[in-house]
Amino acid sequence: MEPYYKTISFTHQGLVRKNNEDNFLELPEDGCFAVMDGMGGGSAGEIASRIAVDCVRMAVEGTWEDSPGERRYAIYQALHRANAQIVDITRRNNYQSMGCTVSILILDPWNPQRAFTCQIGDSRIYCYRHGELFQLTTDHTIGNDMIRQGRDIAKVPERMLHVLTRVVGTNQVIFPTWQEVGVCENDIFLICSDGITTMLSNEKIAQIFADSHQAPEIIVDELKDAVLEAGAHDNFTMICVKFNDTLPDPYVPGPIEIEESDRMMTLAEQRIDYGIK
Repeated sequence: MEPYYKTISFTHQGLVRKNNEDNFLELPEDGCFAVMDGMGGGSAGEIASRIAVDCVRMAVEGTWEDSPGERRYAIYQALHRANAQIVDITRRNNYQSMGCTVSILILDPWNPQRAFTCQIGDSRIYCYRHGELFQLTTDHTIGNDMIRQGRDIAKVPERMLHVLTRVVGTNQVIFPTWQEVGVCENDIFLICSDGITTMLSNEKIAQIFADSHQAPEIIVDELKDAVLEAGAHDNFTMICVKFNDTLPDPYVPGPIEIEESDRMMTLAEQRIDYGIK
């Protein structure tokens, strides 16, 4: 497959943290891009995010000829494996906590005008289109969960509102949020860890995109400089995917191919329950 997009990535330890617990996956030939933000004491977070990256890499590499449903189900299984491995390491090493967020953009090999996002945690995915920035993902936090449930957050301490409610590395539930998203000519997607979004507002990010002349190298460089100037309190990682001004023609699958792909997509929507029995 000849890519119809250009990608550039960057990761930085930041100015405060002693090590970089972020990891990322950039597979342009397979149309898959992911950012994982690790958490845990010592090197635990770095280990967790690396496990998640390795599991997704093994699942997605060489799958461009597969159906979109097969690819989504492969990611579902990869997150299952990553979670099990992280939980096992946590228990064997008596870590107090260990896990990571996951945000994935995976392209549809059948339809260049379609992609999917997969998210657990608060690493985000944005799309910049026709001069406007869209936040495609919603952080999995106590505050956002309460808002979605129609509950009052006015009396909840600010620090509690940002506590994550979903991570990879739990013995309870792995429940990724999937979204189907459209892809247009000249779209620019940004997958990033919260080391960027806690330092920069969406308005600031949008302004950087607007001033970039749609050049991904400039976007990444300007975002890096802005985060460092703001203090870079956390590790920060980003992948920028810029689509060409012309997209390839779609592949037209047969009825049996469509039915099987849809079946696999349904399987990928299942909850993965690790509740202690």
